[in-house]
Amino acid sequence: MWRKTRQPVEGSNCIGADANRNYNSHWLESGGASTNPCDETYGGAQPFSESEVKGLADYVTSIKERINIFLAFHSYSQFLLTPYGWTKDPPTNFEDLMAVAKAYSDAVLTLPYKTSYTY
Repeated sequence: MWRKTRQPVEGSNCIGADANRNYNSHWLESGGASTNPCDETYGGAQPFSESEVKGLADYVTSIKERINIFLAFHSYSQFLLTPYGWTKDPPTNFEDLMAVAKAYSDAVLTLPYKTSYTY
């Protein structure tokens, strides 16, 4: 399964960056992303180097006064992950994040496929 963007990487035969690791929040901090363009976790040449990430960040910034919560869904596995992967310390709103994750997990479990999510 391809998980990276599709832009060529200058100076490399490898293509794309991991969009999740291309934002400017703690970019490449604590070993959470790779600097090797051939790795699946390559964080890009710089924050927002990927047009998909830059476009989403610009849009969200333009409407930030209207946003109460921002959830990102991914298609791999059945895990609900919290942000702040750059630190081992839980965020100050950890309990709130767990409550949202539990509510989501419980709701999805009631659907016909009975998919179980780990959070």
